[in-house]
Parts: sequence; structure tokens; C-alpha cells
Amino acid sequence: MLLLTGKAAGGAQAPSVLPPIPPSAYTIPGGAVTVTTASALRTQLASTPAKDIILANGTYDGTGAFVGNSHRLWAQNLGGATLTRGITFAANGELHGIRVDISGGGVFSNEAVVYCSGNGLKVQDCWVTGRSTRYLSGIRTYGNSGFKINRCVVRNVTYNGVLQSDDLVNATPAVAGEFTDLYISGVYDTVGNLDGTAEAGLWVEHTCTVARIKIRQTGWMGIATEVNVNDSTFTDLDIDDLHASGVGNGVAFYIEHWTRRCTIEHFIFGAGTGEGFQSEWDSPSWNNTGAGTDNILRNGTILSTRDGGYPDSGTLRMRIENVAFSGQQICGIVNKGTDTQIINCTFGTPHPPGYLGDIITYQPW
Repeated sequence: MLLLTGKAAGGAQAPSVLPPIPPSAYTIPGGAVTVTTASALRTQLASTPAKDIILANGTYDGTGAFVGNSHRLWAQNLGGATLTRGITFAANGELHGIRVDISGGGVFSNEAVVYCSGNGLKVQDCWVTGRSTRYLSGIRTYGNSGFKINRCVVRNVTYNGVLQSDDLVNATPAVAGEFTDLYISGVYDTVGNLDGTAEAGLWVEHTCTVARIKIRQTGWMGIATEVNVNDSTFTDLDIDDLHASGVGNGVAFYIEHWTRRCTIEHFIFGAGTGEGFQSEWDSPSWNNTGAGTDNILRNGTILSTRDGGYPDSGTLRMRIENVAFSGQQICGIVNKGTDTQIINCTFGTPHPPGYLGDIITYQPW
């Protein structure tokens, strides 16, 4: 059943979308150890117990990736210290105000410029820059609990920009993580080469808070939710200029197996996207269950050029409310979901030749 109320024609009205807060000044804790060279830094990183380490202004390099263990690293001045090699952390490692830039050919570990094997990673007020090599992400935490990725700029990687990834379908984080105030750009291999399995600006696998995210120039998706994302909020999203199989063909927000009871609100999905959102179908490979259940998409603008959104077969009780659709060449919404609600949405006019309709509803397969 489709519940449709308040459908109206009209131009899209851009919502108020808060931009990301850029990397910002912070207070360095007392009692920290200061280093001025790469060799001194590596010595401190190899020591125990975990401590606060201040990096004086300068460039820190060496022959291998840095092994941060559970230490907490601080640039003495915001942006003043640059690592030209990647860095890996154990649980509770921290990185503050530091540039990690391997664009000159610097090595990395675990397929990420910044990687954490456990819970509690903090990367705050940082710049992370990769290079053109296969399967390289910007910031990746394997741990799903208590991470905080805040006020960071991530660019020029080939797999995913920022991600939490462990593929643990039944895991529930003890403490929900945070992805806030991120500007992510330049995330692609050969454009579309990975066929939707990566090339996302932000890849989320578990319950977390996501806010004030700007994404440009990815090879497939803006944001992807997968594995076991429940009861999460995604707000203030500015996603545009995606390049799946050609400029403007990507999906701004991709809902994969499994995403439940999540709210996506206050967003602009721009004209450089092909599809505003998609909730993946009930494939036999997923035990004939759809990806999305009881998700809400509201208070936003979708300017995608192909279609506005696609609750595919198996999608249950998706609610699409107060969303302005405009600029679509094929249709506004393709609905194959069950008990989809479309409430107070607008669809811009005039429509181009060949436009199939504002809402096309199919019976689930």
C-alpha cells in the first residue's frame, strides 16, 4: 500500500543545511611530551603507557607507516605538523590538528591513510590526503564503538573517504560513534570501477550520529549505510558532483542491507547526482529481505537528474516527507516498497519530454 498526502507541484525550496565546521583550534592537555623529529616521534610511539604527544611544527617522515598504538597525538599549532606516512592506531588512539598527507608517495597500512584496529578512535581537526593507489581509504576505524571523527577534511583516495567497517552483522556498539563536520572529496578509482561496492564519501556500518557532511567528487555514492545501521540520525547533508559511470550518475544516499529506523533530514542532493536515494532490493542473496525498514527521509531538496528516489522491492514502511524534488529527467519517485508513505512532497515543473510521472508505483516483486 502507498499512502500519498499533500502531493503538489512547485519549485524546490532549498532547506537550511548547516555547513561543516572546519578544523578548529583546541586546548592541548598538560603533561604532554613534545617531539620535533620523526625519529623522536617513533621512539615515543613505541613507548608505554599511552601518553599525549605534541608534534612541533614541521614534517615527519621515515621508511614505514607510523604505528600510533593508543597514544594521543597533537599538533602544537593547528595544521602545523604534517605526517607524510600513514598512521595506524590501536584502541583509543587519537589524532588532533595534524595533516596526514601521503600524496608524495608515502606508505600506509591496512588500506587506509589513518586506520584504527579497535574502539574509541578520535580524529579531530585534521586534514587527510591520499594518493592514486587501489583500495585506499582516508580514515577507517574497524572498531564500531565510541569513535569520534570530527571537523576533518579528507581528499584524494580510491576506495572510501571515511568509514567504519567490520562486517559484523549482529554487532551493537556499546557507545554510538560520531561522524560530524566532514568535507570529503575526490573518492574514486577508475570512475565507477568498483561497481557500487565502494567509492563512497562516507561508509557507515553501525549505529552512529552523522551531521554536517559535505561530499563532492566520488566514484559512486555520497553516503552508504550497510551491515547493521539502526536508530541513527543523518542531518545537514550537502552531496553533489558524483561520477558513477559518468558525471552525475551516482546515488547521493544509498541504503543497503541492513538499515533500520534511521532518519535522514535537512539535506541537499545536488544536480550532479543521478539518483537522490535508493533503498536496496530484496535479493535472494539477502534471504529475500529488503535493505531498509522504517526509515524516514524528510525536510530536504533532491535535484538529481535521473530520478529522485527508489524504495526498491522489500523496502518496508519508508516515510518520505516534506521533500522538494526538481530537475529529474525520468520521474520523481519509483516506489516498489511496501507501505511507503509520501507526505507533503513537491515535484518541480515543467517536466522534460519523456518524463514518466512524479510517483511511479509498482507492486513488489
